[in-house]
Amino acid sequence: MSKKFITSLIYLFLFGLIVFLAIFIYSGLNEGLKTDNANALNLIDQRIKGIFLEINNFPGGAADDILFLSRLSCFNDLISSGDTISDSEKESIERDFLAFLKQSSAYYQARYIDELGKEIVRVNFDGQQYRAVEPDELQDKQYRYYFDQTMILDKGNVFVSELDLNVENGMIENRGIRANPRYVPVIRYATPVFSSQDEPRGIIIVNVYADYFLEDIERSQKEGEVTFLINNDGYYLAHPQKEKEFAFMFDNKSDNFSTDYPGAVDKVIDNCSERRTETDDSIFTYRCIYPMASSFEVYEGSQKLSTNNGDDYYWILVTVTDKDEVQKTLKDFQGRYLWLTLLFFLIVSIIIILVALLTKLSGASGSRKK
Repeated sequence: MSKKFITSLIYLFLFGLIVFLAIFIYSGLNEGLKTDNANALNLIDQRIKGIFLEINNFPGGAADDILFLSRLSCFNDLISSGDTISDSEKESIERDFLAFLKQSSAYYQARYIDELGKEIVRVNFDGQQYRAVEPDELQDKQYRYYFDQTMILDKGNVFVSELDLNVENGMIENRGIRANPRYVPVIRYATPVFSSQDEPRGIIIVNVYADYFLEDIERSQKEGEVTFLINNDGYYLAHPQKEKEFAFMFDNKSDNFSTDYPGAVDKVIDNCSERRTETDDSIFTYRCIYPMASSFEVYEGSQKLSTNNGDDYYWILVTVTDKDEVQKTLKDFQGRYLWLTLLFFLIVSIIIILVALLTKLSGASGSRKK
């Protein structure tokens, strides 16, 4: 074989090597980007799943607890004794209600409301002390939605309210100051009670601190992401910007998911089965939570409870991820591949130059010999 032919074969081999490396690097880059993108989305999924599991630790046995209270013998004696309630009967119920509150700091209020909507027995826990409320502090709750909706239930059924802010004496309860309010998010569990002659005698109701799981959501914030909880009307129940929460109970009803994310509202609120959607700028990962009497369920088709309007309701846990944050990871991956590509081409270029130099030197040496 002539040297020229061998040189041509070497160049052809090097050219083929370059083409092979280019294809290998391109396909590897594409696969790597797909894998990294899938890993990034999976990480988001794992985070939102972790938050959900924290929510799921919220006491789901409240329905059983409220039914237990309604079956206390001393309480049934009281509601079957007629219209007159003695001080000793009331004190006995107060002691039982206080013992009930002390079993879990998630509960902060237990009440017996008669069939006219008047509070007869009420005990409170304000985070520091337990106390039975004095008679002159008892309130009229006949116009509160939870009273009406519980009174129409059959014996043994439990009403679970929407997640909203506690109201005392017609005003939203504020444990802070006007400039720095500290409202009390609650879920109420209630059941109707009846006399021994099956006459309606009012309701038993307990208030549960919703902060037990709302704070888990607020602590889960991560740079480049925002996580929040909305109801099925799109209003924020938990959000990093506290002023956006529970806007439906205040004058400013524009603080909601529909206003902030108009491009995603239809998919997120009306289609829980998808669990993820994207806009030009953001990735929305979400899970629907149906607050059941015994637990919180997230899977499709779980039982839903009735609100004050008799409609099904649910909450939606949402994480919004800035696409730029995901792209940063992918760009880092691309950068590593680009440096690797440059290294390969540098090595091949050096080999080509060396071959060219050797070929030229070999040709020059042959010419001198002649």
